Amino acid sequence: MEKRLILASGSPRRAKILRALGVAFEVVKTDAPEISLPEDPERTVRENALAKFEVCRDAPGSAGAHILAADTIVWMDGRIYGKPRDAAEAKDFLRELSGRTHRVFTGMAFDGDTRIATSDVTLRDLSEEQIDEYIRRVNPIDRAGAYDIDESGDLVVESWAGSYENIMGLATEPLAAWLGDGIARGILLHTCCGPCASACVPRLAAAGRRPVMFFSNSNIDTKEEFQKRLHAARIVAAGNGAELVCDRYDHADWLEKVAKGFEDAPEKDARCARCFRYNLERTAQYAAAHGFDAFATSLTVSPHKPSALVFAASADSRFEKIDFKKRDGFKESLERSAALGLYRQDYCGCEFSKRKAT
Repeated sequence: MEKRLILASGSPRRAKILRALGVAFEVVKTDAPEISLPEDPERTVRENALAKFEVCRDAPGSAGAHILAADTIVWMDGRIYGKPRDAAEAKDFLRELSGRTHRVFTGMAFDGDTRIATSDVTLRDLSEEQIDEYIRRVNPIDRAGAYDIDESGDLVVESWAGSYENIMGLATEPLAAWLGDGIARGILLHTCCGPCASACVPRLAAAGRRPVMFFSNSNIDTKEEFQKRLHAARIVAAGNGAELVCDRYDHADWLEKVAKGFEDAPEKDARCARCFRYNLERTAQYAAAHGFDAFATSLTVSPHKPSALVFAASADSRFEKIDFKKRDGFKESLERSAALGLYRQDYCGCEFSKRKAT
């Protein structure tokens, strides 16, 4: 990308995302009229992003530059939750969103081209005291929905699915196509857990691959355990400037399609092979839907996962059979996990592996 890039937003979160990608940019704050159409959230964010783009395009000093603009909203039950006017409205927002799942829409405009990304977020069942404590810690006024997943988000967010960066305000998936040489080509990394990913992500980044972490693990036996491992993966992503995408969690589907009839199979045998196939099929589907030319998996870091069994689980031509055990990959994961203070599980994930582990 030869021309300079202008980020038509004063959002520190969007700037943080671009800096993590190693993209050089300038910031121009825009004051564009916005629409709010609760019946059509996609049109809302698309037209608002375009309006910001057009205002920035016509501003002095913008001639000849690439311009990136964005608009993010929280939407639930036909209502748009934008930025609250004051602390009282912020509390009202959090009360209404408390204990429920909402959708985050981000519209992005780059030189007039537009894209829309969505993610789902479930907030904790918040008490008045928890809401007051969160607002004391985080200024909610410039945050859609009155919360920030990246700043003390664990206080209010129970779970999320989709792109973490989209919830922050700028999905990174379209940027590789838009920015060209300004950003490395991405590889989708199926991420089984944070400790294993801690060895994979730096290696891929050092090779210029820009890993996008895909946390897809419906094999995990409980939602609580799933969230613990997702949190560890988020620490790895944040520490390496990598995007993290969380797939939907559906353990009942995994039990039906993978474990049924194989509950008593030994570890490293048929049930495990079926599990690898299930998670890699989910990864391949996401890769196809989002334009990734390649994907790999962190499963090969662990000495408890035979790499040959993992490699046999997918015949997809985009699957790169990278054996992360090599060059002391597992030792590297232990060292990095300790340095980052990551949660390390003591069983693979499903209830059957827990039985074997005990």
